[in-house]
Amino acid sequence: VPIDGYGVGTAIGAASDAPALELAYKLTVYAGEPRMKSSSGKASWPGAKQVFRESDSDGNHVGDVIAGIDEEFPGTPLLRPVMQKGRLLMDAIGSMEDQENWAWEQILALPELQRTLEQAPAYPVTISDYLKKLQADTLARIQPERPD
Repeated sequence: VPIDGYGVGTAIGAASDAPALELAYKLTVYAGEPRMKSSSGKASWPGAKQVFRESDSDGNHVGDVIAGIDEEFPGTPLLRPVMQKGRLLMDAIGSMEDQENWAWEQILALPELQRTLEQAPAYPVTISDYLKKLQADTLARIQPERPD
């Protein structure tokens, strides 16, 4: 099931002196239909997605595009399945050393300003027009008409 975010915390439905696990996720597709959270200030992007990272000719990252799963954009697609039918796809993740090396490569390819501890301009992330329309359409479908 496609999900957008996954957060981990503590103390969900458990006494403070007992072991606990708190987590949340954003369901984005269910039974083939786009889903989204519509709370004010917490709206999510519905539908399965892909993220494309664009780099310049020197390999430095210049921005990401969050798009629908079937869209195509310049850049490298970042998301890939790591589980299928409840099983971990080992070929998809590689070794821990591979993952660490990939993460460092990605960090070092960010603009220098984004790698400092100082306040920096936001790294450019764009939402595709398709996802914007899908969000508006999904919101219209899930929110009842309000009388004037």
